[in-house]
Amino acid sequence: TSSGLESPPSPAAGRPGALSSTWFCAAGGAATQAAPDHELFMVNPAGETASAKLTAYDADGVVGEKVVEVAAPGPTEVDVNTTFGATGLSVMVESDAGELVVEHRLIRPNVADQVACATSSSDRWYFPAQTTVLATAAQLYLFNPFPEDASIDISTAVEDSVKVPPEWQGLVVPAGTSRVIDLGSGGGAQRRNQFSV
Repeated sequence: TSSGLESPPSPAAGRPGALSSTWFCAAGGAATQAAPDHELFMVNPAGETASAKLTAYDADGVVGEKVVEVAAPGPTEVDVNTTFGATGLSVMVESDAGELVVEHRLIRPNVADQVACATSSSDRWYFPAQTTVLATAAQLYLFNPFPEDASIDISTAVEDSVKVPPEWQGLVVPAGTSRVIDLGSGGGAQRRNQFSV
């Protein structure tokens, strides 16, 4: 595996004394030969073992739930694909430990990426540097763990203009699902060396 990878310091979901924490780990898979391995890493600096409830989602809804004991300080590692018997899953982590920290890692042969999961939702997200040149792919993972559908508009900024592709307006991410958008398809960012979303 990629145990030698190091990542920058992670933000904490809460401060000492916080009653709970929730983390949103958006991930997915596209029409590639092999789906990435998806791993969660939970660190518990509070000094006592804490419980964390993992709920996994795909494009059809909830795939499964699992409660994990996170010993201090950790990290506690969870292989998402193996735990839930599927690939391309987004995961919501809920814990009674306000100081819990959760990161996730996507791994494919010879490449991996690790980042802290989100601690809040937002009505606006910015992604400053993508590429869709030959032999590369840019994908946007959308995760809606909430009880209402979300409508999404996507625009791209290229060297000389901002594009608002009609096929990327009013996209729906149903309640309790995750969805993958291929940014290299449609009119938004085909064969672009660099663009923002």
